Amino acid sequence: DGEASEFFNRIDDPISIDSSVLERSKNVTVLPGKFGWDDIGTWDALGRVRDKDEFGNVTSGDVHLLDGCDNVVHTDSGRVVIYGVDNLVVVVHDGLTLVTTREKAADLKGLIQSLPAQEKGDA
Repeated sequence: DGEASEFFNRIDDPISIDSSVLERSKNVTVLPGKFGWDDIGTWDALGRVRDKDEFGNVTSGDVHLLDGCDNVVHTDSGRVVIYGVDNLVVVVHDGLTLVTTREKAADLKGLIQSLPAQEKGDA
C-alpha cells in the first residue's frame, strides 16, 4: 500500500509497538493464538520466512542467480545478477543498492547513520 509505505518512511525514530503503545496503555487485552511468527525486521530474516531454492537462496524481484548458496536478494527495480557468491544480502530499493554479508545484515544501524541525509530515508 503506497500510503502506508509513505507514512512509515516519514517516521524519524521508529520504536517498537510494545514500548510505544502497549507499555503506555492502561487497558490491554491479550488472547492466545496458534500461528507462526518471526521478527522479520532484517533482510536476513527473509531467509527464514520466504521460500528458498535448492541452494538456500531467497529471491524477490527480477533476480538471476547462478552458483551461489544462502543468498537473500531483493530488487524492486531493474535486474540483479548474482554469480558465484555465498551468504550475501543484496537489496536494490529506490535507486540505492546494498550489498553485505548475511551476518552483517542484522546490524545496519551504524551504516544507516553514516549515510548522507538524502539517502537515509531510502534505507
